[in-house]
Amino acid sequence: MHLSYEHRLVERFQLGDHKAMELLVDHYIDGLLRFVMRIVGSREDAEDVVQDALIKSFERAYQFRGTPASFGAWLYAIARSTALDRRRQLRFPFAQMTLIDDIATPTNPQSNLHALLWSAFERLSDDDQAVLILCDAEEMSHADVGIILERSAAAISSQLYRARRRLRDEMAHVKEVIPWIA
Repeated sequence: MHLSYEHRLVERFQLGDHKAMELLVDHYIDGLLRFVMRIVGSREDAEDVVQDALIKSFERAYQFRGTPASFGAWLYAIARSTALDRRRQLRFPFAQMTLIDDIATPTNPQSNLHALLWSAFERLSDDDQAVLILCDAEEMSHADVGIILERSAAAISSQLYRARRRLRDEMAHVKEVIPWIA
């Protein structure tokens, strides 16, 4: 989407224009769903969360004070907050059990690798998970991720480095427990 076109849509959105909101949603929906699905774990929950986040953004349109370039980051921030709230609601005492316990077997290496990665990822903090998802999976700039997480781009660079290192360390720890994982 061209920036000047998006700028006009954002202005119309702030005035309560439903058509502008629909066009902006069409532009951002796929990325928001991917991002939120990685936080809440299922497509069904992600769709609910994104719908809630979009409703919140429409209700708060008058609060958006950024530039059109930061509009997407504002939407992602609302979606992240809504997803973390949902994930907290869905957690049960047994949620700390890892997928490794249920999936890992010496005869299924692909599943083992996925389980290893997911188990290690879930042990990271919410902020580490968010920075890895946004920077590595969604390929967002450090500046945009900084807007979403309310930090500087330099702070995001440092956190991304530390999050990658923690993920690698967590994976090494899990691999020690289950040695047949490649």
